[in-house]
Amino acid sequence: MAKQSITQSAFLYFDTQPPLFHYALAMLTVTLALLATFKIPVIGERTAFMLFFFAIIQSTFWLGRNPGIFAIALSLIAINAFILFPIWASAPYDAFILNAGFCILSVVIIATTNLHRRSTTALWKSQKRYIEIVESARDAIITIDADQTILVFNLAAENMFGCTANDAIGKLIERFIPERFRFDHCCMHIHASGYTGSTNHKTPELYTVTGLRTNGEKFPIEATISCCETNEKKTFTVILRDVSERLCTEVALRKSEAQLALVVDEVKAGYWDWDLISHTLYFSPEWKQQIGMDEKEIPNSWEEWKNRLHPNDQKSVLTAIENYIGERQPVFDIEFRLRHQDGSYRWIHSRGGLLRDPNNHPYRMLGINLDITDYKKATELNLRRDSMERAFRLYVASQTAIAIAHELNQPLSALSSYTDLALTMLQNANKDSQKFSYILKNCSLQVLRAGEVIQQLMSVLHKGETVIETIDINNSIHEAINFIKMSGYLDLGAFKFEMDLADGLPLVAANGLQIQKILTILLQNGLESMQESGRNTGIITITSRCCADDPSRAHVTVCDSGIGVKDITALKLIFQPFYTTKSEGLGMGLAVSRALIEAHNGKMWAEKNAISGISIHFTLPFVI
Repeated sequence: MAKQSITQSAFLYFDTQPPLFHYALAMLTVTLALLATFKIPVIGERTAFMLFFFAIIQSTFWLGRNPGIFAIALSLIAINAFILFPIWASAPYDAFILNAGFCILSVVIIATTNLHRRSTTALWKSQKRYIEIVESARDAIITIDADQTILVFNLAAENMFGCTANDAIGKLIERFIPERFRFDHCCMHIHASGYTGSTNHKTPELYTVTGLRTNGEKFPIEATISCCETNEKKTFTVILRDVSERLCTEVALRKSEAQLALVVDEVKAGYWDWDLISHTLYFSPEWKQQIGMDEKEIPNSWEEWKNRLHPNDQKSVLTAIENYIGERQPVFDIEFRLRHQDGSYRWIHSRGGLLRDPNNHPYRMLGINLDITDYKKATELNLRRDSMERAFRLYVASQTAIAIAHELNQPLSALSSYTDLALTMLQNANKDSQKFSYILKNCSLQVLRAGEVIQQLMSVLHKGETVIETIDINNSIHEAINFIKMSGYLDLGAFKFEMDLADGLPLVAANGLQIQKILTILLQNGLESMQESGRNTGIITITSRCCADDPSRAHVTVCDSGIGVKDITALKLIFQPFYTTKSEGLGMGLAVSRALIEAHNGKMWAEKNAISGISIHFTLPFVI
């Protein structure tokens, strides 16, 4: 930045001193003029007046009007006491004329000098303020002339370019612009701003240029260039701002916006914005897509949203909104149902926040909606699966208890008979030791047999009742397949399900959970059999028909291409309790499944396929 001259600094210094200092300096200048009159021989008596005029001018210019008047008074005293005193005796009229002329001329000098002083003071103070403003500016400010020589270089410019003002002033501005950008970013802009217009001042325009620091680093700059013409001399003021950080922020913001847009698009999040003052509501395109609508198919209105709420959810949702706006609940995080274009209802998880003014009054509410319908369906499926598993475990327990009771009945009956016989022999004093030993040996065998049966009891579950309902057997097949796919119990890999289901089958009378569990068991057994066979691919075929020999019954077949069975004997054994070819499990799946089917007045059997695998068939009666 250009510094103040010595004259300006001295002037501004004197201007800030107290009046006593000013009068003392005025007295000093008059004293010096008087001494010069006596010490310089060439100065005559009349010419001496000129030195006092000089003292008056200097006092007025540097110190002000009042010190100038004080200098006039002192000069009159000095002139009359030391120079005109002899004249008053010989020519008083001449002395009077000299004094009068001196006073008049001194007043004129004070008036003109004081006027010049005031204008100079205003100019220098204005320049000082300009310097202070330029120096305190956060943006770099550089002023150059028509030859592009730097005239002004403020502190911000020093920090920006890493160069002091003393080193920059007097140099060409091109040193701060990379060579390949000098013409485009400097000359062209300066000439366009200064030389093409017809007025003295051009409206500044914003340019993006590249700057060059003294260490060789290049960086982006935003610049405004204005031209000013004074006394036919053009100067250009360039205001520069380093936008490196802002550009990095903009890049990061664009990246963040792109990532956010990607996330919103990936999770299908819908954005909404509600102006609480004007009661206008905005729905994003993703929001409308959640309910099957295009951008222009649904208006952005509160009533439209409210009317699409499920009737059972309206009261709770509106209450939650009211409580959140009224600060009666800390967060807005709710689930509700919205009517889809096809008439169905989609489950929505909505989370929002409030914007408040400086007076803490809410004026805007905004948030996002997530479609959680699939999640809700999965949750419901898990609940049905748990219920189905409980029902199945209940029936397994009851069937296991029946099987064990049946198995225990024979050894316990035999044990009772042998015990009665031994007791009778003892009562009759029969001492046949061989026969008595035979009886005790058989008692021991029956006890061991009963113990083996008891060890097969794995668990006994709670008691319950089977509820018979009307079900669509084809829907049960679809549900079982979906359960297998979603449960992750088995890795399907390249294994597939093929369905050949008859349309329009009547409803059957059965317990839906039990039938779905039976179908799940059959599908799991088929998949496990194909996986154990070492195959990487395979197909399980599920068919539903009316029974060929009894149209009042549904006939369902599950056919796999697994390892199958060796012979007819093994085919009959698969329905026996505790029969299994796997390393894990009780071997009760097919036994319980057939028992359940028979409990529903149906039948279940197995057939060996021609090539590989087996087919499990079962029938159920239609609702009459």
